[in-house]
Amino acid sequence: MNYGISLKKLVPISRVAIIILNWNGWKETVECLESIFQINYPYYDVILIDNGSKDDSIQMIRTFGEGIKQVNSEFNISSSDNKPINFSEFSNEELETRNDILNTFKQSNSQKRLVLIKNAKNYGFAEGNNIGIRFALKYIHPGYILLLNNDTIVEENFLTELVLVADAHPDTASVQSLLLRPGGHIIDSLGQELRGMVPWDRGMGIPINNFEFNDIQEIFGTCAAAALYRAEVFEKVGFFDRDFFLIYEDVDFSWRIRLHGFKALLVTKSIVYHKRGISGGGISKRRMVSEIKWYQSKNLILLVIRYIPVSKIVRTIIAWPQKIVVPIFFILLIGLRKDFLKQFAKEVRESLRIRNEIKSNQLLKNIQKKWIK
Repeated sequence: MNYGISLKKLVPISRVAIIILNWNGWKETVECLESIFQINYPYYDVILIDNGSKDDSIQMIRTFGEGIKQVNSEFNISSSDNKPINFSEFSNEELETRNDILNTFKQSNSQKRLVLIKNAKNYGFAEGNNIGIRFALKYIHPGYILLLNNDTIVEENFLTELVLVADAHPDTASVQSLLLRPGGHIIDSLGQELRGMVPWDRGMGIPINNFEFNDIQEIFGTCAAAALYRAEVFEKVGFFDRDFFLIYEDVDFSWRIRLHGFKALLVTKSIVYHKRGISGGGISKRRMVSEIKWYQSKNLILLVIRYIPVSKIVRTIIAWPQKIVVPIFFILLIGLRKDFLKQFAKEVRESLRIRNEIKSNQLLKNIQKKWIK
């Protein structure tokens, strides 16, 4: 399909809610915010979800809201011309009990607002973003919702380019920025791809000069490190599955988007720099590795159960048995040590229910045939 469009003829007017998660990583978060409040898109709100941080994140984000520069970077939001005009903060509990939040939030006529939502605990990437999405749908009513990792830096026109493309393609549920490593020479993600049973970020780690890019190209799904979603998609498809907590939650969501008949696009004129893996939330390296291995392994198995055809599973086991053996090994090793297996068994049963539910979806086989390599 030809996705060529004349962007100069289009004027983006949709309001965007930008959702960012922070967990003990205020330095990266503040630098990300500094870059966001330099962009040329006129209508957006930033909803910052703090996932129960134990460091100085809350105070440092409050200070940012006052327009005071906190970290050394090429960006500077200390000028009154580009600092957040209106700053609000709520606890997650207040969102459930207070009745005056809508009036409080609407008091400002600012085109750009920063809202801090404070969680008492870490809800992970999936439910943490869900909290921000629900807030946006209830109080902001945006046309689009942008998920952005806190360890990113955005270019000035990144959001304008995303909205222009999304506006021009109503059959598209989400569009992704071109994600590059700091410096701009190495690719971080060109979108999700399915290598047999294993999801992957296309192009990761490859020099950008090795690729020839179209301005816009269809991809299986968008990497949620920098992905713009139509707000209506969450009403039709639902939210991120909290069972995934972190890792592959955006891949599961991409499958569900495809099964509802929507598409996804990569927009290479929208550029975001991703410092992947820079923050571990202040936990020890050993614990971080253990948790990543756990969620990576068990969430991969959940995806396989839900969406991968039996024939592909069998061929993969025969050709590359390690792709099944290794995840199962980590599930048993970590699950037994941390008593996670009971919860995992529950998630497996739910995934089997989902597989049975979607098997009659006429789009399923076409999606599997086209996108599983």
